[in-house]
Amino acid sequence: MHLLNIRSVENYHCYKYSLSTINALGILYPKDGLTEVLILRRKMMKKYTITFAFFLSFFILVTAFAEEDATIKFYDSYVEATKKAKSINELKPYLSQYNIDQMGEITKEDEALFLKIVQEERKKIKITAVSSKINGDTAILTVDGVYTTSNEPIDGIVYLVKENGKWKFVQEEFISDVVIE
Repeated sequence: MHLLNIRSVENYHCYKYSLSTINALGILYPKDGLTEVLILRRKMMKKYTITFAFFLSFFILVTAFAEEDATIKFYDSYVEATKKAKSINELKPYLSQYNIDQMGEITKEDEALFLKIVQEERKKIKITAVSSKINGDTAILTVDGVYTTSNEPIDGIVYLVKENGKWKFVQEEFISDVVIE
């Protein structure tokens, strides 16, 4: 109990309620019960903190999977665009700025030849599975597939970069799983 010169019961009640705590629900707790109130608050905060942490973790996980799905959808869209493109200009929305800058240095005839080679190679590969790993503004996709001509398995790596909030194609490499002896 606090030492205070209490002259009347009225002063005591004023003192008692001036040293009280009101919680968020408007319940009045006298200072004598402050320890119990703090324990109760600690338990409630722990409960709410655990709940908040769970929902935050769930949100981050869902966001991460959605972002990985976005890279895979982007790559699928790029693959389809390469199959149907009539000119290299149709692929520019998919390409990184670096690739576009590099294309500015080649002739129109070389662009047409490049597109023809890409389309022929694309026809030879049937993609069976794609997975994605994102690290900031870059993504690496691993691609499993088969050669359509020989049904031999093939693995690929695709590099993407995020520019102005959109995924862009950087490079892809395919390697046959067949070991030549």
